[in-house]
Order: sequence, then C-alpha cells, then structure tokens
Amino acid sequence: ASSSQLDTDCSTGILAVNKEVASLGQYCSQLQLHCTGESPNYMSCDGRVEGIAWHANSFSDAIAFRFHSCTHLPYRHPYLNSGACVGNMLATLAYLGASGLAFSQASITDC
Repeated sequence: ASSSQLDTDCSTGILAVNKEVASLGQYCSQLQLHCTGESPNYMSCDGRVEGIAWHANSFSDAIAFRFHSCTHLPYRHPYLNSGACVGNMLATLAYLGASGLAFSQASITDC
C-alpha cells in the first residue's frame, strides 16, 4: 500500500475512534437520568447499558486496528486482534448487567 493510502486509513480510523468515544459518552451520560432516582426505569436503563456494551466493543476493536494502521507496525499474531478480545469481554459483562436490569424490571411490572 502507498504511503498516502496508509495515511488515509489512519485518518479515517481516528475519526472512527472519535465516533465511538462520542457514542460511549452519550450512553454513559444518560445513565444517571435513566438508572437513578426514586423510581428508576430499568428497561430504559438496560438500553443504555446495552449501548455501552455495543460501543465498548467497537471502540476497543477500533483502537487496536488504528494503532496498527497508524504506526504501520504488523500484528504480532496476524489472526489475533487483542482489542477485539478485550472489547468482547467488556461487552459480555455489560450485556449480563443489562439482562439483569431487564429481569428486575420484569419482576416489578409483573411482566
């Protein structure tokens, strides 16, 4: 790949990382609104936690990929993207939390 193509990949990647940071910030900032107070709505809260899970996974994958596209360093293990592995673990934990919130709301509303 040419140097200009590598620079374009890096720039595009940085924008993708910024998008994920903004999305994570959006969902995190909504947690207090939807998940606290005298009568929190756990279904609404679980949607925010699920959004965090979704974007945490994409964010960590994007960080790892962009590190390689911007530094032009090869992967040590071509088939292992450690950012994606970390993101999947974080997302799994957040999805478990979101499902717990949904079960809690279901028991409250006799769903």
